[in-house]
Amino acid sequence: DTAIGVKIMTDMITNASPYSLNALDDLVDNADNYAAIGAVVCQLQLLGWTPNVLALNPADAWQMRLKKDTTGQYIMPPFTWNGNTYEFGAVYVDPTVTAGNFFLGDATQYKVEFVGDIIVRMGYINDQLITNEMTLVVERYLHNYIPAARRAGFVYANFATVIADIEKP
Repeated sequence: DTAIGVKIMTDMITNASPYSLNALDDLVDNADNYAAIGAVVCQLQLLGWTPNVLALNPADAWQMRLKKDTTGQYIMPPFTWNGNTYEFGAVYVDPTVTAGNFFLGDATQYKVEFVGDIIVRMGYINDQLITNEMTLVVERYLHNYIPAARRAGFVYANFATVIADIEKP
C-alpha cells in the first residue's frame, strides 16, 4: 500500500542518523553524487551495518541517470532503479526523499509488527445491490519503529554536504 510505504519511509528518514564519517575527508577526486553514496556506504560498513536500501528523490535519480561525459555520452550508473538490486541492496525512487538528499540504510533494522487479526468486512454500497456487486474491505493494523540503538544503521544525507566533505582539495 502506498500510504504505508510513505509512512515507513518518512519514519525511517525522521529517525536516520546524519553523515558523520571522517575516514574519506578530502580524499576523493571529482566527487559526485555516486561518490557521496559510496561515502555513506563506507560509514555504515565501518559501523558494522549492511546497507541494503537506497532511496532517491526522482529529480536526483534522473539527474544521475542523465549524466554525460565530456563527449556527450551517457555515463552508465553503477546501479539500477526502482526495486532492482545493486551490489548492496535495492534502489527506490521516492518523492518522500527531499531533492538534494538521499537515504541509505540497513532496512533489516526497521521493525514492522502486525497487531491483531486481519479484519474483513463485506457489504453493499449505493446501488451495488442493483448492479450485483459487493464491496470487500480488508484491514490490518501494524506498529512500525526503529529501535533507538539501531538508528545508526540509517543515514539521511545531503549530496552537497557529503561531496564537500570528501572532495580532494
